[in-house]
Amino acid sequence: MDEQVREYIGRHNAKVQELALRLHELVLSTVPGINERFHTGYQMIMYGEGERLSDQPMYIALMKDSVNLGFIRGTQLPDPQHKLRGTGKTGRHVKISKPEDVDDAALPELIRAATTDSK
Repeated sequence: MDEQVREYIGRHNAKVQELALRLHELVLSTVPGINERFHTGYQMIMYGEGERLSDQPMYIALMKDSVNLGFIRGTQLPDPQHKLRGTGKTGRHVKISKPEDVDDAALPELIRAATTDSK
């Protein structure tokens, strides 16, 4: 795990740390070899294939009591289970509030769709 990512997660309470680590592992296991990086300006963990911000189709943002799994082009993703939230022009996210939320079968589908869409 990237040291900046580790430090970012470590600044949060135990509940949020657990959610973030589980979600981080889900992203890495769903898309083996995906790059992770901490974006200091946005204060979030970005995931993608390249180094440019435009190459990062998803992110994890840690909140006070939850974690958001966000998708930069979320409005373009198939979402048959209606998990995506948000009112932005293109971005959408899934709010993760408890450990069981990470086990939702819709999450790997969204992650794969986001990374396939970005290629």
